[in-house]
Amino acid sequence: MNRNAPDEEPELGPAPRGWGRDALSSYLDLLRRNQLASYQQLSGSYARLRDLDGLYLKVAKNLDNTEQTAPALFFYRAHAAFRAVIGLVLAGQVVETYAMLRNCLEQALYAYFIYKDPKRWDVWQGRHDSREALKKVKQLFRISDMLSALQADHPRDGSVTADLYEHTINLGAHPNAFGLFQGVDVSEDSEATTIVTQYLHPSTPAHKAALLETARVGVAVLGIFAHIFEPRSTLLGIWNDLAPLKTGL
Repeated sequence: MNRNAPDEEPELGPAPRGWGRDALSSYLDLLRRNQLASYQQLSGSYARLRDLDGLYLKVAKNLDNTEQTAPALFFYRAHAAFRAVIGLVLAGQVVETYAMLRNCLEQALYAYFIYKDPKRWDVWQGRHDSREALKKVKQLFRISDMLSALQADHPRDGSVTADLYEHTINLGAHPNAFGLFQGVDVSEDSEATTIVTQYLHPSTPAHKAALLETARVGVAVLGIFAHIFEPRSTLLGIWNDLAPLKTGL
């Protein structure tokens, strides 16, 4: 069902002429260097994320002929979001990581909510048909209701997901104090107050916390989809493979 998850990426050639000579491409180069540094210096964190991604990929390659077509579409978006998160967090883009983690969680919650009542899929698809249709979608698809639906069937998973969702909002998924003031340094002297804001936070406590939170969300989201795609998940060994990746979370 998924045709955009290649096993091997083509090798990159040399950078184009002029790359790295302007502020934006220089910044993008810095992101890449931070990713490589995280890969090398935080190898344990990277290995867990790599192994989690491998489980997502195993599911992605084995959803052909599923009866859960709508949730499967959300699964692929969740996997893409999870990979985007990994890129952000390895680069040290800590605050932005939480915004994409929230997206990843929401993909799973929408999928589960529609899985519980497939008629909701038609409502969701009609969002852009009219103002009334948009209003109906907003009334039906409330995060609190989607979390409640998950908690009703899987209390522990639902509780963990609710906590993770709130945590992402607190740390950057919404503009708020915790997210805004991460990486802000304030110094004062007799003449002026200087405020410095860092875009990137590699090798900081906040960075390591974001790596851990990425793994937690990755586990939670995959668990939600494993419930949706039972017994296929059991046949693929997802539950058994997921168990050791939860250690320390």
